[in-house]
Amino acid sequence: MVISIGLEFYIMGATEKRRDLTPHKTALLAVMGVQMWYQRPSAGSNDTSDDPGTQVPDRTATVAQRETPDIEVGPVVEPIAFSWVRSATGMVATSLDVDRTVVGLLNDILVFGDWARGNEITKAVQGDFRWPQLLDSGGTPARALAVFVDKHLTSKAAWLALTSEVAPSVAPWLEDVGVEVIVVPELRGRIGDAAIKKSIWQRLKPSG
Repeated sequence: MVISIGLEFYIMGATEKRRDLTPHKTALLAVMGVQMWYQRPSAGSNDTSDDPGTQVPDRTATVAQRETPDIEVGPVVEPIAFSWVRSATGMVATSLDVDRTVVGLLNDILVFGDWARGNEITKAVQGDFRWPQLLDSGGTPARALAVFVDKHLTSKAAWLALTSEVAPSVAPWLEDVGVEVIVVPELRGRIGDAAIKKSIWQRLKPSG
């Protein structure tokens, strides 16, 4: 700090200011017309505690305010696509691009499933399901699958068999559609496996 008395100046450092310049002395100097200046720290000095104009503000609150809040991101829903074959009361859904041999086994599954439930056996109808569609490109496939089931499985005794390769992506969205859902083994490349066929027939039998 610099003290001016007339033409004389006295430079008082920060340490001296704290030790010798009490509030009472400061008031007396002011009454005497003594002008006081605080000496700025030298360049590169890290000591800014005694210079009110150079104290580093606490920016903790500012930084906290600038932090971006966490944004919850929903799970990514993968596209769904499968081939299906249906009768009047039942349907089997499997992977796309099934060959004629697989279609023949799908028909056998429909016949057995309807027969085991005492339902009338009718001619099968075949098609594909894909989601998302042009008019339904967002959200989840739950609504699209519900509309699909309501359109093709109108019987109160409706049942839907899913092969194991499509079941993980489709079954979770069918919990509220009101049809019996059955998961059967994958069919592609396993048509001649007697154990696979036996497993399918056992799973198609109605429970209870």
